[in-house]
Amino acid sequence: MLHQEIICERVQKEYDCEIITTPPSVTYRVVCHNGKVLETNNPQKMPNKDIKSVEELYISLDITTPEEHLGAISQLCQSKRGIYQSQEWKSGLLYQLNYHLPFAEFILDFHDKIKSISHGYASFSYQIIGFRLSDIVKIDILLNNQLVPDLTFLVHRDFAYDRAKVVCERLKETLNKQNFSVPIQACIGKQVIARETLPALKKHVTGNLYGGDRTRKMKLWAKQKKGKARMKELGRVSFDTGSLKQLLKGSKNK
Repeated sequence: MLHQEIICERVQKEYDCEIITTPPSVTYRVVCHNGKVLETNNPQKMPNKDIKSVEELYISLDITTPEEHLGAISQLCQSKRGIYQSQEWKSGLLYQLNYHLPFAEFILDFHDKIKSISHGYASFSYQIIGFRLSDIVKIDILLNNQLVPDLTFLVHRDFAYDRAKVVCERLKETLNKQNFSVPIQACIGKQVIARETLPALKKHVTGNLYGGDRTRKMKLWAKQKKGKARMKELGRVSFDTGSLKQLLKGSKNK
């Protein structure tokens, strides 16, 4: 991540252009019921129906590490859906582990985590070993019931809720508040699996009232409530490049 930020800053200064960094993507193979095979690395191009199966890329990962870090690194690989293959002694206190790992899990944050766990004493190499059948789902993000295509992503079903929940929470932190409450929903098809609500901006419509009974305030509150409901029906939440950058920046820090 450090090298990525340095490179982005240099490009911005030397070429005077705006850079938007996005999470890395991998290729998935989709087999349809009609026999058609589609390979895509864009979640937006994943079909919504007629999918027979989805396959994802796997790698053979060799990790060389001191004996004291074997347990922690094994737990990391298993948390990334890794499949244990072998372990052998190399020399001195060094051991080599071999796991078969989904490429999508590897490129996400594996490098940073393994260096942190091993305090920089682990090294690894990998090679692509092909596609394997996997339970991959497409998660759509809706803001005020409106789809935001740029936020669609693919993930294994076992991790769908956790990652959808994190995205909804980060959007709640980064989006600007509107005059109406904004539901932030993560959906698989038509099923909502995670939700957060961005609260509306507060305006004290009764602040200028002096005297009188409570019925005057209740009338103003009722009028305000109807106005916010009308705005929520018609309103759109803008999600621009600035919002995307804030979301990605927050994901790097967590």
